[in-house]
Amino acid sequence: MAFFISESSQGEYVMKKILSGNEAIARGIVEAGCAVATAYPGTPSSEILPAVAAYADELGTKTAVEWGINEKVDPEIWNSIVKKMIGKISAGKLSDAIIDAVRESGDILAEKIERRQNDRNELDNSPQELESGS
Repeated sequence: MAFFISESSQGEYVMKKILSGNEAIARGIVEAGCAVATAYPGTPSSEILPAVAAYADELGTKTAVEWGINEKVDPEIWNSIVKKMIGKISAGKLSDAIIDAVRESGDILAEKIERRQNDRNELDNSPQELESGS
């Protein structure tokens, strides 16, 4: 991160930050109001997600930021949940299928992903009514 000092139109000196391209992308993501930002570790854009998290904190937004969970949980586990869900949907139990899949996924994630001290719940837990077609 680099800074420079410039003179404003009012004759005052101000310090400005020079952003890398990835930092500028991250800042734009947050300022545009992005609600959820995720990334796959090890890609050429790997430094964008930590910058999104930093700008979200700096600007006080509710942007949820997470690395892809595919690195932490075996694909066979997800496939098993999907198979159970399809079976329940086929039996006409759509609500049970969704509820059970979300519950099982949550249990797995709670076991596999360590909770950090500064974690916060970025989502509003109150029920939301969706309009038809949403």
